[in-house]
Amino acid sequence: EKWRIALTEPNRENLAVDGLLRIGIPSYLPIIPVRRNAGRCQRTIDRPMFPGYLLIFVWDIDAHFGRIEATPGVRRR
Repeated sequence: EKWRIALTEPNRENLAVDGLLRIGIPSYLPIIPVRRNAGRCQRTIDRPMFPGYLLIFVWDIDAHFGRIEATPGVRRR
């Protein structure tokens, strides 16, 4: 059992995390809050700390590779 890095399609990190969790693969997307100015207002939005990547905790990567790669949002080779 190890943490691995999965590549994601651009701006689809959340879709990939949701899909991986649905098939039983624990995943983690580190996020950071970013302040944005919108006129007079400031708002904070969450952005991926490492855009295009997320962490997955997987056992026997060879057995699960096809399912991981078929998950929407995960970039294929």
